Amino acid sequence: MKRIAVAFYGIPRSANICFPQLASKILKPISESFELKCFYHFYHKTEVINPRSGEKGDFPSAWYDYFADFQGSIEKPDFCLDEWNFEKIKAFGDSWGDNFQSLNNLIHQLNSLHKVTELVTSSGFAYDAVLFLRPDLFYHQGFPVSLLTKATTCGDAVAWVPAWQWFGGLNDRFSICSKRAVTAYGKRIESVFDYAQSHHSLHAESLLKFRLECEKVQVRPIFINASRVRINGEMRDENFSYRTCMDYDRTSIRCLSELAFFQVRSFLNIY
Repeated sequence: MKRIAVAFYGIPRSANICFPQLASKILKPISESFELKCFYHFYHKTEVINPRSGEKGDFPSAWYDYFADFQGSIEKPDFCLDEWNFEKIKAFGDSWGDNFQSLNNLIHQLNSLHKVTELVTSSGFAYDAVLFLRPDLFYHQGFPVSLLTKATTCGDAVAWVPAWQWFGGLNDRFSICSKRAVTAYGKRIESVFDYAQSHHSLHAESLLKFRLECEKVQVRPIFINASRVRINGEMRDENFSYRTCMDYDRTSIRCLSELAFFQVRSFLNIY
């Protein structure tokens, strides 16, 4: 039986809403066809205040309990900023223009992704593919067994990413990575300064694209949608149009040529 690791990272915001959907749409079906092991890296939070998204509210400790049976760790926020030299990163600019708050959040996300990737790769679990998932998303579909089978048997470095909202790079909300693509995807924070030398201010989607191109990872679209759930339980309106991924560079033109083909296969559950 092939093995899949699921790596959760960030914060389990609104887990009371998101986790039941995760369990029924993703974890249970995967466990029926593959050997599954779940890992996590989260930050300890008691409240969330985000002026950019308008979020403000308490963070119940019970939200962490949904992941208690998995292998993982929870760290205090902000320590990672010194670890990754946040002051030096700030010197390259503020892509969001919000006094570096979104950049701060991005470094926390990338650090969490790095830590959970290290946990997966050092665990001794002989995974054949890794599914990277944000725990605060409401996943509207599960991952087809045929796609997961392809990922676990793929000898190439391939990362499947959502076929929407690429914003000049690649959607970084979730991914399934073949074994050879795991480190490139999960440890992309290591490429921050290489990216900044040519791109200046850090941008999430562009960094992902930069890292995968540098590591020669093939990119494939996934036709699965997921919505962000805020601290108050509200679900964000998302633009799931596949046209939002089509910026005209080499990566996107290649995916554009494959888009109709993959879309038909997704409806037929063939990958």
